[in-house]
Amino acid sequence: MNYLRKGFIILAGILLISCKKENYVLYSVDNACDSVVINQTGRNKYQFITKGRTFDGRIIKDKDSVRIMELDRGPNSKLNKLILKNERAYYPGMIDVDYFIVKKTGEKDITLSDSKWALLKHCGSSMESFKKFRFNKKEHVFEFDRGYTYVFTYKTKDSLHYKLYLKTIITEDLETERKMVYDPDFVSAEVQLIASNMVRAQFYGMKVKDSTLVYPFDYKSDKPQNVYFYKYEK
Repeated sequence: MNYLRKGFIILAGILLISCKKENYVLYSVDNACDSVVINQTGRNKYQFITKGRTFDGRIIKDKDSVRIMELDRGPNSKLNKLILKNERAYYPGMIDVDYFIVKKTGEKDITLSDSKWALLKHCGSSMESFKKFRFNKKEHVFEFDRGYTYVFTYKTKDSLHYKLYLKTIITEDLETERKMVYDPDFVSAEVQLIASNMVRAQFYGMKVKDSTLVYPFDYKSDKPQNVYFYKYEK
């Protein structure tokens, strides 16, 4: 009886794993608004949704972390295959087509380790002036590049959500840099890890110590804005 019970449990586990669906969202490096959604609808059956159009697809190769997906976009389409490799995706043979950052839905156990991140352009946010950042866990800082370097200390409870506090802005004018002291208790930005290779940052503003005024990072808008970044170097 115990053998039957164990066998049933193992079989149920195998069926559960085989039924687990893999869905993806692909973000264009040059325009994240043109995201592509890939939903698994059955055993080796996928639905490919882009710009309001839907195509069927299937995987024709899955080996060594490389997946090649065949798309039913019609006999005259040059974009009838998609390669997914190392958290990137691209159309084979199409040099002029920008590649995608792949976000796999349902990821678990993701952490923000020492790494470098680049801007994922997202619908023309005015905060896209922050082109990249570096997460330096050893020094306990985020370093954002905006021409000048904005250095933030941070606090986190779960290694997924971070509250950022502006420490200094490194400029060519060292005297100004030394004189400006920022409020160490004011949350200037927040960063959330939304995939192993993608974060969402929300910028609020700057506040000088002992002042009641909050200065937005961008004079065009005083509202918090979301900006997305992807990991390009570990």
